[in-house]
Amino acid sequence: MGAKDNLLNYLKIKSITKNDFYKKTGLSNGFLDKNNNITSNNIEIIISSFSDLSLEWFITGKGDMLKKNNQLIKNSISMNNKIEPCLKCIEKEKLIKTQQKIIKTQQFTIDTQQELILLLQSKNDETKQQVQQKQTIKLANSQ
Repeated sequence: MGAKDNLLNYLKIKSITKNDFYKKTGLSNGFLDKNNNITSNNIEIIISSFSDLSLEWFITGKGDMLKKNNQLIKNSISMNNKIEPCLKCIEKEKLIKTQQKIIKTQQFTIDTQQELILLLQSKNDETKQQVQQKQTIKLANSQ
């Protein structure tokens, strides 16, 4: 049996559906049904997704299918170290989205104020022309 067969056996014993496998690993649908070759990247994804799966058994079929408790604890500690930065990344993403919304709102305010400035400048020019016309008429009437 190859690694793909071992994986299918593991999923069957753990009552994990193919759909659940795809959701948990992010691997494409049909991965389990395609050829028997599994890349090292996919092996890494699978092992990190199923922390109780023994790497040695998964690849060679030798030894125990499931890791011993002390291996699980080490993996759990390792996974927690990987999760913390992800939580920080999530917080940073939220902050970035909030700042992007603020920027968008401020840009809208700037655009609106620029339009208002143009309208006021136009109105100012009209008023200047009206004042000049009245002064010209007044000057003409006084002569």
